[in-house]
Amino acid sequence: MKTWCESLSESLVVEAMKRAVEQGKQYWNYVDAILVKWEQMSVRDVKDARAKEIQFMFEKVHKRKLHSTGRRPIRPEKLPEWFTDEREAVQGNDEELEAEKAKLMAELEAYRERGGGGGVVM
Repeated sequence: MKTWCESLSESLVVEAMKRAVEQGKQYWNYVDAILVKWEQMSVRDVKDARAKEIQFMFEKVHKRKLHSTGRRPIRPEKLPEWFTDEREAVQGNDEELEAEKAKLMAELEAYRERGGGGGVVM
């Protein structure tokens, strides 16, 4: 800590400690990482640290916007021909389907009348 105070300043060390506590990081390695970053950025005082942090956040958001707008649109999936042909065929056979349904219902009723229902209720 003494080395950082001599290298940067006491006010920057205290500011780094405050930021660490605000982030819930109450250990020295986090404070040390902040100070290393500030040293690399040539921060001179607390005001300069805040200004460079705001500039960094602005650039980060600006880069994110550039990257997000550069995405290619998602390619829409095309349905295969057999899917639509099959659906049209099923829709066209409504009369056949109703006739088959009536036939099965008649068979079910006859089965119940014979007493073969076994307690199954529909």
